Amino acid sequence: MSNLLRIEAPPPSAVPCPVPGTARILAFPGRDRPASLRLDRIVSLLAAPASAEAALSALCRLLDQPDDAGLAMLRAHPLQALLLQEPLTALARGLPSAEAEWLDLLLGLGAAPARWRPTGPVGAGLHAALRASGLALAAAERREAIALAVDATAARRPRAAVLALGAGHLREAELTTRIRSLEIWLAVEEDSEARAEIARAHDRHRRIATTADPVSGFLAQPLRHGRFDLIHIGGLCDQVPAAALGRLARAAFAALRPGGRLLLANHAEGLAEAPYVTQAIGRPLFCRDAAALGAILEALPASQRDATSVRHSPSGGMLFAEVARRG
Repeated sequence: MSNLLRIEAPPPSAVPCPVPGTARILAFPGRDRPASLRLDRIVSLLAAPASAEAALSALCRLLDQPDDAGLAMLRAHPLQALLLQEPLTALARGLPSAEAEWLDLLLGLGAAPARWRPTGPVGAGLHAALRASGLALAAAERREAIALAVDATAARRPRAAVLALGAGHLREAELTTRIRSLEIWLAVEEDSEARAEIARAHDRHRRIATTADPVSGFLAQPLRHGRFDLIHIGGLCDQVPAAALGRLARAAFAALRPGGRLLLANHAEGLAEAPYVTQAIGRPLFCRDAAALGAILEALPASQRDATSVRHSPSGGMLFAEVARRG
């Protein structure tokens, strides 16, 4: 992973939104330097909507290569103003805590696509490329896998209790078919706007409830809300380092009923778009391999757990780790 710092967009007055091919780009200082030439090439690719995916791929490769000498150019290049035409980038820069809204925008769900639109043709092309990327496909696979896990739990155990940690907008509930069979699906979500969206989107499902308890409170008192037949942790896995995820997994495991299952969903190591998310957008994204995610489950009390399993999603961009509590 790159050690480049987050690329900060210069103020609009300093770098106006350029039109690819103008003298501004042709006169960019240090054009003879390889990094500058590659950035200019990316701008040229972004000028053609059909080349947006190639531009995104080239930018991700550049951001994934440590190059301290080119850092100043990356910060000052006119490309930065173009990136802010793309709504996922603009949303993350403007509202970095709006995680659930950002995910909705990536997947084209809810009202986010209407609220956050591209502000130019370059932004539209780049947004289409991100929506069609492995990043978006993996996020969609996570949503589907959690919904299937909830349905399987409801089929296996009547009146099952499900807990979502870092629930976001709980969009998985839109794909399930057995909500009415649940006793409760409790969404732990600190963001008040996200909780309001859960209530708005799922007010017909009396089985869904929310709590504003912070995740830190769950770590301290995992049994505060009782025991559960399924606990799933999705986007939160990507946002915390391994030690913190291990503590969260231990607390969640302690809150399972006998026979209950813990499901972790984490973006897989090697995701091509990860450098763009972490460097250009500035969002945390801890990608992991199967060994790292499996080790978190293997660290749970051996006398209380059944065999663990770790599998890739069909695209390979998401990892699912699952363990059941004995009993």
